[in-house]
Order: sequence, then C-alpha cells, then structure tokens
Amino acid sequence: MKRGARAKPETHWVVALAALLVIVTVWTYRDLRAHEFLLYDDNEYVVEHPVIRKGLTWEGLVYVFTKAHHATWHPLTGVSHLLDVSMFGLFAPAHLAVNLALHGANAVLMFVLWWRLLGSVVPSFWIAAAFAWHPLHVESVAWVAERKDVLSTFFALVASLAYLDFVRRGVRRAWAILLVAYVAALLAKPMVVTLPLLLLMLDAWPLGRVRLGESTVAEWVGLVREKRTLFALAFLVGLATIAAQATRGAMEPLAASPLAFRIANACLAYVQYLRDAVWPVALAVFYPRQSLTFVQVVLPLALLTVVTGASWFYRARFPWLWVGWLWYVVGIAPVAGILQVGDQARADRFTYLPLTGIFVAVAWQVRMWVRGRRSLEIASVVAGVSLLAVWAVLTARQTQHWRNTETLFRHALQVTEKNHVAHANLGAYLLREGRTQEALAHLEQAIALRPHDPLARLNLGVAAANRGMWQEAVDHYRTLLAAHPRHVSANFNLALALIELGQHEAARQHLEAALREDPNHSKARVALGNLLLSQGDTQAAISAYRSALATDPNLLPAHAQLAIALERSGATDRALFHYREVTRLAPRDPRAWFNLAAALRDANQPERATEAFSQALAVAEQVGDVEVATRARAALQGK
Repeated sequence: MKRGARAKPETHWVVALAALLVIVTVWTYRDLRAHEFLLYDDNEYVVEHPVIRKGLTWEGLVYVFTKAHHATWHPLTGVSHLLDVSMFGLFAPAHLAVNLALHGANAVLMFVLWWRLLGSVVPSFWIAAAFAWHPLHVESVAWVAERKDVLSTFFALVASLAYLDFVRRGVRRAWAILLVAYVAALLAKPMVVTLPLLLLMLDAWPLGRVRLGESTVAEWVGLVREKRTLFALAFLVGLATIAAQATRGAMEPLAASPLAFRIANACLAYVQYLRDAVWPVALAVFYPRQSLTFVQVVLPLALLTVVTGASWFYRARFPWLWVGWLWYVVGIAPVAGILQVGDQARADRFTYLPLTGIFVAVAWQVRMWVRGRRSLEIASVVAGVSLLAVWAVLTARQTQHWRNTETLFRHALQVTEKNHVAHANLGAYLLREGRTQEALAHLEQAIALRPHDPLARLNLGVAAANRGMWQEAVDHYRTLLAAHPRHVSANFNLALALIELGQHEAARQHLEAALREDPNHSKARVALGNLLLSQGDTQAAISAYRSALATDPNLLPAHAQLAIALERSGATDRALFHYREVTRLAPRDPRAWFNLAAALRDANQPERATEAFSQALAVAEQVGDVEVATRARAALQGK
C-alpha cells in the first residue's frame, strides 16, 4: 500500500506533463491552420492522384495494398490519406491536423515509454518535449506527404511499449500487440526496419537484460533469437522496398556516384544532423549534394570514429551513452545514402525517431551529473527548459516556411547554395500561377546547376508550349527523355506538342509510352482518344475515353469527348448522359449547356432542348460569352 501511495502523485505529474506536452505542441504548430498543399509530393500523393483523391473506396484500398506509391510500398499510409479525403475533402489544414494529432500522440507515447524505462519523470519529459518541439521535426509534421513518418513512429512506439510489458511483466498478449504494431509500422514506412535493433539496445540499457562489457555472445544470441520474427519481417520489407525503388528507377545506380563519395557524404550528414540538433537555424526542405573537400571528408569521419570509440570504451560505466549513440546511428542508417534514393545530401525528416537517441544520452548524462546536488539540479532544469523554449520558438518559425510552395522554396534558396531542386520547384509553382517570367528565371537557373534536372526541363517545355512555341517545347521534352526515357509527363507533353505540329503517329507512340509506365494516366487516355477520333477510329476512341473515366469519373474532357464520339456512333441516349455530366461538372460553362441543348434537339426532345438553350443563354449572359448567347438566342427564336 505504501508503495502504491507514493506512485499515485507521480502518476498525476505524468498526466499533467503529458497535457502540457500536447498543449505546447499544438501552440508550436498553430500556423498549420493557414497552410496549403504543396506542389511537391503533396500533389502526387493526394491532390492530383486519380485514386487517392476519390477518398476511401474499394478501388482505393486495392490500389494502396497492391501498388508501390511513389516508389515505396506503404499501404497503411495510403489508407490514412484515403480516410482524410473522405472526411475532409482536399482541405489541407485538416490533413495537417491529422499529422499534428499523430505527432502529439507520439510525444505522449515517447514520454510514457521513457518514464517507464527510466523511472524518472523530469528527464523523460525533457526527452519527449525535445522530440515534440524540435525544428528538425517540422518537416515530418508540416508536410502532408510525410504522413508516413508520424504514422510509422506512432506504431513503433506502441510496439516498444508492448515490448516493455512483455519483458518486465511477462504478459503474453503483449508480444501479439508488439507483432501487430510492428507490422503496422512497417506498412506505414519501411524505415522502421531498424526497430528490432533498437529494442535489442534497450535490452542492454535500461532494461539490463545483459550487462555491457560483461555479456557473452550466447546471451546476445538468445536475445536476437527471441526477436527472430521481428528481424524476419524487417528483412522481407527491406527487400521489398529495395525492389520497388529499383524497379521504379528511384534508387541511384552505383555508377552514378562512387561508394566512397556516398560513405563520405553519409558521415558528413551524421555530423550536420548533430549540428542542426543543437542550433537548428538554417533548415531547408532540400539539401543538394555537393563536391566534398578533403576537410569535409576527414573531419566528420574522425569525429564519428572518436565518439563511437569513446562510447564503446565507456559502455560499461556509461551504457546510456553507447545505447543513445547507437540508437541515433542505426536509426538513420537505412537513409544515410549508401543506398541512395533521391538526390538529397540529407533530409530533416530522417531524424524524426533516430534523434531520440541523442536526447536520451544527453538527458540521462545530465541526470547522473547533477543527482543529489540540489543547486545543480535546479540549474539543469532551468537550462533544459530554456533550451526547449528556444527550440519551440524556432519550430513555430520554421513551420511558417512550410505555409505554401513559394514560401518553402524561397526559404530553401535563402539558406542553401546551388539548390537546383528549390529553383526547379519554385519555377514549376510560379509557372502554374501564371508568373511566367519569374518562373523562367528559376527554371533556367536550375538547368544551369543541373542540365538534366527533369522537373526544370519539363517545365521549360510547358512554358514554351504555353506561348505556342511548339518546336522549342519538343526540343525540351526530347532532351529530358534522352536522360529519362520512361518519364511519364515528358512523354505525355511531348505527344501534345507533336499533335500541334501535325506529327500524329509520333504523338501516338509517346502517349502509349506514357500509358505503359502509368496505366492510370487519364489525361493521356483522353489525348489518345482525341487522336483516334481525329483519325476516324471512333470505337477505339470511345474505349480510350471510358478507360480514362474508369480512373477518374469526374474528368470533364473525357465526358465531353465521349459524348461527341457516342453521338457520332449513333448512341445518342448514352451521349446525352455524358453531355449532362459536363454541365454538372462545369455549370458555369455556357458551351456545355449549348452542346447539351443541341444534342437534345437532335434527339427530338424539344422541350428539354428549350430548357437547356435557355440555361445556355442565361449562363452566357452572366459570364459575358457573346458568341454562345447569340447562338442560344437564335436557337430559341427558331424553335
């Protein structure tokens, strides 16, 4: 009873501090309510994805579990996006609120995990608060496309708590919870393949199942054997991820950058993460890889060697330093760049869970230093709270940079050098906004830095096409395809430009190439249908339009063109359905109403035709379309 009486006040403190953790976390990320979807992965993951944007459907569930999305198989993340769209539509702040809710839950789980592991409230709270309020973690929260980070970490922490119950209490069902949670974590993001190793580290400290410096090989083998199912799952998911990324061309071949360079860049990245952990003031969405100087190779390697050697040497005396350091190193290892996916030198999101190891090592070392010395304990609390406050303010400021695509990449250009990705994405955004001259300046800068940058080259082609400079557009697209022959958008846009130049057969070949890579590219299906229709192959065109609508039922051009093709083939009743769909999707388009009215008149439905002509006239007068208004008035007078 006495022991229980002492535990109760501490539990109350844990509940109160957990509430404080959530409140400050929400305050820190309050700017998310004004954020937009980014034209950087958010569009491909959610906004423009033909399946995800429909919300939770059977088709969507089949898709996320059977297809590698963005070169990675993470079906549970896909399901979460489907649910978001069903509940919130395409309202970015709501999607980000889910990210924030998961991040807040992760902070609480982190607090509870380390409180139960260490048995001490203050250092455990500091670890969780550092995790929740550190600017390096903004990327994982303020980016809809990084739902996989916060979701996988949630399940990884649930799995860790279940493992703690299994080890300390011998609860059998805890192992079942551990397995289910770990599978869920892997299905959200494969990066958590390292979790079995992290649990193995916890076995050494603070669980004390083996003693560092005194343990035998047999003891470690027993602990590994205990987790063999976890290691098997990690191995299988790791292989599947590598295969998916290699198949989609996301993994850089070894010939593109030597192994020595990758190792050197990885060592530098480890050190830069530590620098940013202490003073996170120049963070960016993308850090370009650069040529490394001799000092940039030798010093990071020397520093990592010294820290690793020292923590190993003192592992028996200071096990938390060895475990914390390994947690950090092992946690980042899958994305350190040895197997390079993407063109980044490093990424803030990669630190989301691994940086906890550093927080744990620092918090517990300070705890050991000041224990029993009241004045130092107070000083350490003041210093710890001050550091957390600085990080929280910097996090709030960093969150503002993620408000939209323009603010994000302008900030990246301010804090990095020779950032071709920032120039290319800012240029793409400005072009979409109609700010062509500004866009061209950034796109050309991106090409100057990286001549084969696919996004910049693609958008230079789009900019030329927008100005009617079709041959220049073709040249840009062909240059892009010479380096990336399977590029879907390049093949699609090149086909459109070739159609404008009258090169129909070549255009058809590129449309088919785009569809081979992406069978769900509904706009390519419509373009192919238009080409077939112009060549007199009406039935093939109808098939193409129907395929497009099977992927995107609300694709207006597909309905409009299918209506025309069906009417030509004599299927007037079916054509009328699609003409009506066009007016549903574009009720403020007078031409849509006029086309429907004309089809109704030809189908010998004069009363309905009159209603549609009247609607066409009313809408045309509202929007100022004189031509349609004149034609609709004439049709009504001649009825």
